[in-house]
Amino acid sequence: MQIIKDNFISKPYHTGLFCDFLSMFPNDENIVKFLLEFLKSENNIYEWQELKILQTLLKFNVRINRENIKFFLNFAKNTNKHYAVRGFYFLLAGKYGNNRDRELIVDSYDSLSETYTKLAVI
Repeated sequence: MQIIKDNFISKPYHTGLFCDFLSMFPNDENIVKFLLEFLKSENNIYEWQELKILQTLLKFNVRINRENIKFFLNFAKNTNKHYAVRGFYFLLAGKYGNNRDRELIVDSYDSLSETYTKLAVI
């Protein structure tokens, strides 16, 4: 695990392999913490890498705290993000959030312009 953490930033082209390996441990909260810290860091510069990390986070079965759910919702609403990335942030907020979070997601449906993002909300 430490080898992956050490190389996650320096070898972004291996993100797919790293995430596939990390997803084999769906109950490990430390992995989720690491991935969330990466998403919030200045090292998160490639949208394709961000997308792969978001897809991986959907595979975990851990509790996500309110701060991170708010992070998901804020980035889902960020129109500067690619629509596919925004869609995955909506999916994460829906999976890990509560009913109020899901209602906020549904309420944002009409303001979305991209079909892919609307599908994620549905």
